[in-house]
Amino acid sequence: KKRFKFFACFIIVFAFVNYAYAQTEVEAWGNLKGIRIDGQLINFESAIDVINSDWSKIISTGKERQHPTYFRDGNKQSITTKIDSFYFSEQIEDISKGVSKINIQFTAKKDTTISGLYFDLMLPVEVYGRSNLQLIKPQQNSLLKYDIETQKNDLAVTSSGFKIVAAHRQLEFGFDSTTTITVKKNDNDQYIHVLIPIQTGNFMNGQTGEKTFTIKASGTIDKTPVTVQMDPSKTGRVFAGFGGNFRLQNSKLDPEVINYCLDNLRVAYGRIEMPWMLWQPAENSNPIDSAKAGKLHPH
Repeated sequence: KKRFKFFACFIIVFAFVNYAYAQTEVEAWGNLKGIRIDGQLINFESAIDVINSDWSKIISTGKERQHPTYFRDGNKQSITTKIDSFYFSEQIEDISKGVSKINIQFTAKKDTTISGLYFDLMLPVEVYGRSNLQLIKPQQNSLLKYDIETQKNDLAVTSSGFKIVAAHRQLEFGFDSTTTITVKKNDNDQYIHVLIPIQTGNFMNGQTGEKTFTIKASGTIDKTPVTVQMDPSKTGRVFAGFGGNFRLQNSKLDPEVINYCLDNLRVAYGRIEMPWMLWQPAENSNPIDSAKAGKLHPH
């Protein structure tokens, strides 16, 4: 019996070993939020950008902007999505503590001329405003270090990688080949943008390509003890039951989910859609009278 319990515990522990390095936070649409080290988030953000020829229009991945598909398998997170005529496949793999490998592949579905496709590293100014950028194996005649705070104009530099060094954190990017990055810092923007090209120039229908790089995060980890106090004399709110969003957006699939919840859960509250412009189209009308008279809009 004891051997069985030990074996069961061993299986449970072993089952979570693959997730020991799973610390990269990724949104379902492919944007990174940062890398966790010992539970603490070394924060930054990212997006995939499609930028037109004169840089006047940028289409980026974001919440509810595309129709992505997200999948996770152990230490790997995969996202497929589409921007304009470009299809993207992004894979984020945690390979060691604080280190993540990023692979972005694309397929162009029509001939087009744009500035390019970019991985947009977005650094919050409040955290990285006084940081500096250090080049790894820079191109000949390039400076090794740039002070981001005093850098006024756009900066384009070529190297095999770079480091962003802030007061209490550091990010290091390593490329699969020598790459020219662009640093943009606009006065009214809350982010410093480091643009890593996936592919630039003219694109032909059916053209494919990819970019692979690693991100290594490090920094000061706050291990200050936390004290939690509980006052049992002050009770919280009464648990009334489950709630749900019963707004019909997908007329084919939503009713199945709604009916299942109503049939199998003790639903205490439900959120439904009541379009105000249809419920009370005239300000001085009484929608309850209209409802009783059977004059409500079918929706």
